[in-house]
Amino acid sequence: MVETAKRARIESIDLVRGIIIVLMALDHVHDFFGNLTDQPTVLAKTTVALFFTRWITHFCAPTFFLLTGTSA
Repeated sequence: MVETAKRARIESIDLVRGIIIVLMALDHVHDFFGNLTDQPTVLAKTTVALFFTRWITHFCAPTFFLLTGTSA
């Protein structure tokens, strides 16, 4: 009988990756439910929430892949 060693998961890495997934989902569904004429980079015509979600998603993909490599 072969016993497999189970490694403990680091919950903080999973939590941050989950938050990043939610932020990326918000950014992606904006195209389906939001007004496509709104430009998040034009500060005179955007809302704070739209600008913030577009700005923060620039950090999401690199962080997600960094944490994927860290947990591997």
